[in-house]
Amino acid sequence: MPDERDILDERDDDARDDAGLSRRLQRVLVIQQKVTRRLNAIASVWNAPGPPDAPRLLADLISEAQAAIAVAEDLQRQTRS
Repeated sequence: MPDERDILDERDDDARDDAGLSRRLQRVLVIQQKVTRRLNAIASVWNAPGPPDAPRLLADLISEAQAAIAVAEDLQRQTRS
């Protein structure tokens, strides 16, 4: 399972081989999961008045982050095949 070390591991930033690409995708996945958790935490306590479209924008951000996670997971599966 990905963890914080994967975010900080930059040795594969220029990788072009399958193993390096897989590690880069792992890094993307960790970052997107972290962003999604933070957005969900914000959404769960959102009580402050603000712009009327703020809740919709937050929901859109969560959806986009989840879509990015799905893409990264799919690419990971493809590189393992």
